[in-house]
Amino acid sequence: MKTIVLHSTKSRMFRYRDGKIFIDGSFYQNYYGNERKVFQVPEQAKTISVTIGRFTSNEFDISKLQEYNINVFSKISNFWLFLSYLIYLLAMFSLFFDLPKIYRYIGILGLIPIILMFFIEFFKRKGLVVLKSKE
Repeated sequence: MKTIVLHSTKSRMFRYRDGKIFIDGSFYQNYYGNERKVFQVPEQAKTISVTIGRFTSNEFDISKLQEYNINVFSKISNFWLFLSYLIYLLAMFSLFFDLPKIYRYIGILGLIPIILMFFIEFFKRKGLVVLKSKE
């Protein structure tokens, strides 16, 4: 039996979401998105994939790994969320100084990163969870 350790990077995308671990295409164990998981797989196991919520990872080859520490992280970075919060902060700042023409446009501009995040979350599901060997 091989011992595999999945290390989560505490991504916001994984918060409060349950997942499943698949070994060679068949269900193996449940996995909670923001935790460190240690489990045993048979020696002849070749691939692992993880599904968290509706998002799945590509299959990761575990047959040639020397060390079985695997990082689990999200491709959706917090950049878009940070950008939308920054734009809304600018809109609130313009409200404070009573600049109504500017805050309308900044508020509309702030919707773009949020719409982009929702588009990615609803339509691109395969490959958003990334498995990478921990070095």
